[in-house]
Amino acid sequence: MLLQLKNMKLTYASSLLLTLFIVCLARSNCEAQDPQYTQFYAAPLYLNPAMTGSSLDARMNFNYRNQWTRLPSNYESYLFGFDHHFIGSGLSLGLMLKHDNLGQDAPLSNTQLSISTAYLLRISKSWSLNLGIQGGIVQSDLDFNNFLFGDQLDNFGPTGQPTQEPNLDERKFYPDISLGGLLLHEKMWFGFSAHHVNSPETSFTGGSQTLPIKYSVMAGYVIPFSHKTKYGGENLDNKILTPVILYQSQGKSDQLSLGIYGLYSPVMLGVWYRGLPVLKENGEGLNQDALAFLVGFKLKSVKVGYSYDVNLSDLPQQLAQTHEVSLSFDFNFNKDYPKKRRKRKGKVICPTPIPWL
Repeated sequence: MLLQLKNMKLTYASSLLLTLFIVCLARSNCEAQDPQYTQFYAAPLYLNPAMTGSSLDARMNFNYRNQWTRLPSNYESYLFGFDHHFIGSGLSLGLMLKHDNLGQDAPLSNTQLSISTAYLLRISKSWSLNLGIQGGIVQSDLDFNNFLFGDQLDNFGPTGQPTQEPNLDERKFYPDISLGGLLLHEKMWFGFSAHHVNSPETSFTGGSQTLPIKYSVMAGYVIPFSHKTKYGGENLDNKILTPVILYQSQGKSDQLSLGIYGLYSPVMLGVWYRGLPVLKENGEGLNQDALAFLVGFKLKSVKVGYSYDVNLSDLPQQLAQTHEVSLSFDFNFNKDYPKKRRKRKGKVICPTPIPWL
């Protein structure tokens, strides 16, 4: 089945890319992949359900990503998250709303509403464990009228006649369930998550296309620029380096992100590499994606970050420009809880991974 976009000004390569994607959607032998945020720790509820409540208070975050801005098949993603930790109970609750648009005039879009909960428990004097689960509903919309089929064309262009191709379902709903765990120390963490554990059916044709499970493994270490406070402790909030690692696998795709964040308040800087060069991609070239750079600011309870991806794949850099913005607010609902380390001796340890995000 040959599909073409109505916009006849599209380049051949761009048109073919989106056409092949839509053909895959209409067939049952193609596996969809999740979008990935460059600033993955700025979207904690999307990265791992076990990060729900990891700030020991309430926080709200907004994320926007525009991938491949010069292509008609560019991917736009919007995300809102809010989570809150209930002191004394060990429980946390979170709400996440995500919307994705693919292609010019958004011929395909996904909207997800999810609720997550996590439970924090102490396993030793130095370690704690946060276990989370997330469940929600996803709505996928396909604008069938945004395509031009082969039987609507002649030698002179579009005929204006309706297609004889059978209509696809234009809206699809499916449940989505994810699980995660986060092992925490005052200066380090290790995490694991599994998204789409229910393998939801996503086909627009009523076929057997399912969304493959996405597995993620993450870790990080906080290196403070140590200096004594008036209480004799270390200030870990304003001057730190944080190396991080994230490995993700979904279907036949694998990806590794390695990087380091630096905070010298109020300035934030970061750089990381995304790819897996030790493996070949589809048996051919090296599996390399991008080199990303971050700049941001932390002003009391407000954090803002901007990142840009320098493409390392075969896609020309002028077409593969990718921008991402994050905005975060920290609340002080648990103002009576002693959050300073010197005052919460014996309390459950739960540092926020990368404190400014």
